[in-house]
Amino acid sequence: MPLETMGEEINNGIWGTPFFRMLKWIPAIAIIVVMLWGYYVFVVLICLLQMDNLWGKIFTLVMYHLSFIFFFWSYFKTMITSCKPVPRQFKIPPAWVNNCIAFDNYKFFVLFVNYAFTYCFQLTFLLLPYCIQAWNEDIHTVSQYNIIAAFFVVAGWLVRNLCVKH
Repeated sequence: MPLETMGEEINNGIWGTPFFRMLKWIPAIAIIVVMLWGYYVFVVLICLLQMDNLWGKIFTLVMYHLSFIFFFWSYFKTMITSCKPVPRQFKIPPAWVNNCIAFDNYKFFVLFVNYAFTYCFQLTFLLLPYCIQAWNEDIHTVSQYNIIAAFFVVAGWLVRNLCVKH
């Protein structure tokens, strides 16, 4: 089987047009938007507006930012590391990173999966009490809906990471 890169696979026919090359970025951009929305919900709505204990707030923000930075960095490195030509049977083409997973970026992909699990695990348990509190109140605000939605999105990613073999 000939060696081919990811770019050569899609440059044939209609799939090589700029429109279709832009479409393949939709899953990666969606993941980034969800990550940034989750950042807003946790840092602004929970840590800055709802937490009262200063030392608890500082500790939580430091732990969250470490987890978020590692998660985002490994995701970004998985996306931008170019794949050298490899046989097709050694490629993993996940759409959410908009890149093939081969020898050159496999380390970053494994880090991304592990950091995603750690991030989702940490965030699920940090959001749980605030989600229960927001769920039980009679008057719901936009921030409460954001907290509830963020909890279910993060918990869903956590369950997905536990159940799916990469």
